[in-house]
Amino acid sequence: MGWQAGASVELGNKFYVEPGIFYTTRNAESTTINNGVSSLSDAQFRGFRIPVAVGYNILGNTNSSFAFRVFGGGSAFILSSVSDGYAISDFNNPEWGVFAGVGADISIIFIDLSYQWSVTDVQKNISDVDFGRTNGVFLTAGFRF
Repeated sequence: MGWQAGASVELGNKFYVEPGIFYTTRNAESTTINNGVSSLSDAQFRGFRIPVAVGYNILGNTNSSFAFRVFGGGSAFILSSVSDGYAISDFNNPEWGVFAGVGADISIIFIDLSYQWSVTDVQKNISDVDFGRTNGVFLTAGFRF
């Protein structure tokens, strides 16, 4: 679980491009099993997520009071800090991902649900823990201006 705050700009009408920038925190949990004994490692990552989406309004458009959208694109996550016990230099920076999702606009309120697949591994080379690739779900709500 984590949270994000930021802004994006939707450029277009029926077809649109939407670049954005968000300050994001996310948590990762890893289980290591050595000789039948498992240990748990937690890490919290903070940084800037920069997504660029290409979308299509299936119902309505950018100027409608109601719209239903599908979108997809790529993103970069630029790490600014990581929890104690880890160094930023231990992780790939930026971390690249691709995502797809759906969204609805009702008047000035929007809600988006998307799934992101990591393209790069999180860490460079940490022998005692492997966070692998971090796929995730994003639920985003906010106001349109």
